[in-house]
Amino acid sequence: FHACAHGLSSVPEIADTVEMDDDAQHLVIIASDGIWDVIPVAQVVAFVGKFRPEEAQLATERLISKAQLRWQEQEDCVDDITVIVVWPSFEKPQAEA
Repeated sequence: FHACAHGLSSVPEIADTVEMDDDAQHLVIIASDGIWDVIPVAQVVAFVGKFRPEEAQLATERLISKAQLRWQEQEDCVDDITVIVVWPSFEKPQAEA
């Protein structure tokens, strides 16, 4: 089975180091190329960033719909579209009294 010839790979594309500002809100978007091939990274972040953390499911559903529409506008087929959106909390634990 030669899936690589069809653009399939089990090797993820990830950054080695990510530095985050303690005072900023953080957003983690894990997605398949079904998103990244049709929507630029900055646009994905701006789009999802309009939602509140408690709306993560809605943000994901809307992003998937947006990507699916883009695929339908550009191609006769739609690539697989997988997205996970997380607003992590990096609050430091309070010291016990």
